[in-house]
Amino acid sequence: MAKGVNYTDIGRALIILRGSNGVIESKGQGAMITSAGKASFAFHEIGHSDSNGTIAATGAAFFDTNATGKLAFLGDVVAVYKDQIYRDGIDKVIAWKWK
Repeated sequence: MAKGVNYTDIGRALIILRGSNGVIESKGQGAMITSAGKASFAFHEIGHSDSNGTIAATGAAFFDTNATGKLAFLGDVVAVYKDQIYRDGIDKVIAWKWK
């Protein structure tokens, strides 16, 4: 949920292992989609994975200017975030608009 708007996200990421201690670098692109709008973004993050395969990371997302509908507020926004990515594909993301 972003500002009260439920969405589904899709995307692709390249995850690069950095050493043998679970540190990862991830970058890619994606989109947040609702029945009434879409916002596309690119992202870059760094984090680590634990022994259960959960990834905790911090990064930045760069939204393009073409956000539409209920997600139009994300157009041309940069957000910094923290996320948890679980093995089952569920993510928890907390983001702040960079001002």
